[in-house]
Formats: sequence, structure tokens, C-alpha cells
Amino acid sequence: MSNGFLAALTAAALLLSGAARAQEAPRVVVDIAPVHSLVAAVMEGVGTPELLVKPGTDPHDFALRPSQARALQEADIVIFTGSGLTPLRAATIAGLSPDAALIDWMEIEEGTVHLMAGDDDHDHDDGHDHGAVDPHAWLDPANAIAWQAAFAEVLASADPANAPVYRGNSDRLADELRTIATRIEASFAGMPPPRYLVAHDAFRYFEERFGVPSLGAVTGWDGAAASAGRMADLRATVEAAAPACILAGSTTDPDLMAAIAPGVQVIEADPEGAGLEPGPGLYSALMDRLAAAIAGCG
Repeated sequence: MSNGFLAALTAAALLLSGAARAQEAPRVVVDIAPVHSLVAAVMEGVGTPELLVKPGTDPHDFALRPSQARALQEADIVIFTGSGLTPLRAATIAGLSPDAALIDWMEIEEGTVHLMAGDDDHDHDDGHDHGAVDPHAWLDPANAIAWQAAFAEVLASADPANAPVYRGNSDRLADELRTIATRIEASFAGMPPPRYLVAHDAFRYFEERFGVPSLGAVTGWDGAAASAGRMADLRATVEAAAPACILAGSTTDPDLMAAIAPGVQVIEADPEGAGLEPGPGLYSALMDRLAAAIAGCG
């Protein structure tokens, strides 16, 4: 594991050492719904993590409300999904939560990340600078398995009395995540390659994990507006490839989609789980919904 993650693990181990906290579960705050779902599954039966960015809220435009700042101030462990997804940075969290263990999921070595510049994929032990990392890594179930297992160990260190529960939940969750991956693979088996555009370049982990690449993205992974050149390229792609649909998030501008691909069906497929109930079941529902949306573009 990286030095930063080991530091967080050590800090977590000290959090509940006082007698005053001996009978309480760690107070955990998570930034986005898919990761919160994984954490909630690991903590099930012991405690419930707090979610900062509700499904349907654009994480790129997230701003802390006073109640959320208080949650961070009271947290023992804060989990955030890289500095590229929300304006919520490690320095901000550390200022609000000086005594909390801070965990950046993108620092866990066992996961695989994709860089936005160039086509190379990298594991975390390659020694490269990951400044331009695509943060949507939860859309690869292999990353979800690595993340939740690492967090189970953080909880086990912070709360030894409940370590068997956390580890048991983690083992069951890993099996469920493998089943999800197998189910999605089967849904694409034998079908023609789907023909779809994405409104937001947020699905690369899913596309590469399951071999279903999109025809292109209207906006970049950071939500930046499409340039005139990109718009022209997309219109050419639409004319040449005749996409069956466009995958769009809950905050997508429908007029923009209609301008690029008039008459093409727009299907909602939000990578953060808009419209889904937060909690342990959200991750599975999110992945199944995304798979169904892409399979429907065949």
C-alpha cells in the first residue's frame, strides 16, 4: 500500500483507543454514493456511514453545506475518491477533520487507474505521476473489490471488537462483486458491439473492463464544455456510425444532445447513481442499470 494509505490505516487504528469510544462504531463520512454503498456494505450490522454528495448532484459542482461541514468535523474516518472528482480536496478535509483518518481511494495500490492524457493504463506501483487520473474507478468491479477489502482492514484496526463482522462482510461483498462482474459479462456475450455516445466521458473503466467502448463523448471527464472541433467530430461520428443511443447523466443538457444527434434516443445512465436509493444495494443497482443501458444500444 502507498505511504498515504498506510498513514490513514495507522491513524484509524488509534481513533477508538479511548474508553469513551470503546462501545461505538467509527464515525465514517464518504463523498459519493457508489463508494458509500461499498462502505455501507462493509459496515452493515455495526454502523452506517454518512454520505456527502447525494445521488443526482453533480460532484464537480459540489459545495459544502454547514451540516456537511459539521459531519466532517465529527468524523473519525473520511473517504474521498481522488482530488479530480469533486472540489473537496484533502487540504479542505484535513482542515475540517484534523483528527480524522483521511483515505483517498485512488491511493490504494491494488486498484488499477486510467490516465486521461494518452492511452496507457497504470497500476499504482509503477512509480508514475498520476496527476491526470480519471477518478471514476469504481465502475470497474475489480477496483471495488480492492477498495472495500482495504477499508475493511481500516475498520478492523480502528474497531478491533467488530473486526470479524467487517471482514466477514467484506468477504461476502467480494463474492457479490464478482457475481456482478460475471452477470454483466454474460449480458454482453454474443451480442453485436453496442453503438452509443456518452454525454460525459465518465465510463471508461466500465467500457474497458467489459469490452464495450463508446463511439465518443460530448464532454470530457471533468465536465468541460465541448469545443467546436469536438462538436464537429461528434457530428461526423454520428453520420458515419449511426449510434443507437446516447448515455446521459441526470444533469445533461437535452438540447445539446439533440443538436449533436437529432432523433437519437437519450438514456439516463448516471455514473454516481442518480435516482437510486443510497445504501449497500446501490452499487449493484448502478452497475446493472449501466449494463442494461449499454446493452440496449446494440
